[in-house]
Amino acid sequence: MARNDVQTITNFENSQLKLARTVSNNGAHLFKSSFGTGSAIYQSMRRTMAALLVDAAVERAVTAVQEGRKPVIVFEETGESFVNRLIEQEIDTIQDQIKQSQSPSADRLTKALADQLAKNARKDNLVDDIRMPVLGDMMRNLLTKVGGVEVKEPDSEVSLKNADTKRIRAIRQLKDVPGVGAELVERYEKGLAEISAKIDALPEMPIVTVDAIRTKLAQAGINSREISGRTYQLDPIEGQGNRARLSRRDRSKAAIIKSVSDFNNTNDTHALIINIAAATGLSMHSSPRFKNTSQRELIEFQIPEDPIVRVQLLGRVNRFDQLIPPQISTLATGLFAEYRSLMMQNKKLQDLSANIRSSRDNAAVIDTVSDILNPMGDRVAHEFLMENPGIAARLDIPLTRLQMTTGMASLLTQRLVLLAPNAQRAVYDEVLEAYSDALI
Repeated sequence: MARNDVQTITNFENSQLKLARTVSNNGAHLFKSSFGTGSAIYQSMRRTMAALLVDAAVERAVTAVQEGRKPVIVFEETGESFVNRLIEQEIDTIQDQIKQSQSPSADRLTKALADQLAKNARKDNLVDDIRMPVLGDMMRNLLTKVGGVEVKEPDSEVSLKNADTKRIRAIRQLKDVPGVGAELVERYEKGLAEISAKIDALPEMPIVTVDAIRTKLAQAGINSREISGRTYQLDPIEGQGNRARLSRRDRSKAAIIKSVSDFNNTNDTHALIINIAAATGLSMHSSPRFKNTSQRELIEFQIPEDPIVRVQLLGRVNRFDQLIPPQISTLATGLFAEYRSLMMQNKKLQDLSANIRSSRDNAAVIDTVSDILNPMGDRVAHEFLMENPGIAARLDIPLTRLQMTTGMASLLTQRLVLLAPNAQRAVYDEVLEAYSDALI
């Protein structure tokens, strides 16, 4: 064997041993999640807040109609990926049932279904109804991804002689990592089982919140239309538990124009439910050009992440030739888990206004939410964590990070969602009070 080959294999073995030592010494840190906008923790929190706000959105819209206003409800997440996943599960179930059937027609039915799938038949032609997706479905999906780690190793299929050639191998289970002890694996699997049990105990909260809102509005006698890019619509089937009828939405331009026209010119369409698909080119305000000039109310059920989209959606009901200015309502649960999100939304609007008008003033800013995402807030958050090292440890903020003040307010508010609600409130109360004192 050539010297380079021996060296390559030796390097690989050393890397495997190093990985094993890392896992054994830092098992609690190796599998942690990130906290950014696209992270599992952030998305879980955002969808949970949305599920909690469904009833509030319906109540606000019903009140608006009763008081003579026309509500426009803004949402962002469609939940379409979960619907598609459940459709695929239904198709798999149908195939399995047919294959297991002992009837003479079993093979013919299996072939007929296979032919339709091969011809890219529409899924809603194959599946009439599915189980209504709930928050637990998202949590279980995330749980299957816990423990993933990437290992770079020489690609033996190409050549061991080229030490720079690497292959990335994803490990999904801790027990598959070389050198990990049985005790650590047992603790890891016990933790997964405890999390799974907590997911099973969750109430059946909707993850396709737009359908939940639309259904509850209809039950209250409110006729609503939706403008979004969603492909499917789910309608609960009476007497069948959590089953929902699957139907394809009409997303044509003609359907959108008719929905807006009916909202603006009739008394039969009481409300609109919109997302980014309605951000441009549509007018929904109290205009003298429309037959129905009632005051509009924009209800921000979910604030869009992009501040430009948010301003565009606000502009659908707030335009130059309006007879009556709209009422704007932003919904919040009151839980401190979403406090940082509201701070970030305020900051995005202020930064956008500063770039456009050289002024940070913006009418949509929520004045009751204090902004601590600044150098003064960093100093206050740093002092709090130095005085409370136990909380820093629970939030997985190492002592080495506490040596730097910059960005500490952002880091603290990012990770507070990991604490119980009462603990979050206690931390925010202390930090906000210290921030107010620091400003004096």
